Amino acid sequence: MPGQRQTFPVDWDQRDQQGNYVAPGQYSLVAWLISGAAAGQPFQPETAAPPVTFTIQDMPVPAIPAAPSLTAAKGNGANLLSWTAVSGAAGYHVARGPGSDSLFLPLFTASADQTSFSDTDELLPGTKYFYTVRAFNIAGIDGPAFNEAIVQT
Repeated sequence: MPGQRQTFPVDWDQRDQQGNYVAPGQYSLVAWLISGAAAGQPFQPETAAPPVTFTIQDMPVPAIPAAPSLTAAKGNGANLLSWTAVSGAAGYHVARGPGSDSLFLPLFTASADQTSFSDTDELLPGTKYFYTVRAFNIAGIDGPAFNEAIVQT
């Protein structure tokens, strides 16, 4: 339940195969807090006085960004894409596919302040390329694509 807190002791002898400390139960977390460390200081389990507890608090998932509007044009040896900036976007996922109803494969990840991309990746003459752009939030969740853009090389 969002906003719910749960506190439990950690057995520092319990570790998973990667060497991470484990705690009882299963948790899907966006953020977590550790009590037992001084403010602004890293937590040192080797020097912490028992009992040490973790406090887990579910955090609300950030809003999913709106869909950017995408345009595309044929350039000199490249397909030139540009899209509208979207409020709340942490970045943009650009994908390309061979047709409108086909599987779009990831092509490029743009930062939040980047709103254009030049595709020069193995473009064949006389071929139609279909593109989509989706904004993603800080949790990495994609929003919808507003439209597909098509370029004929």
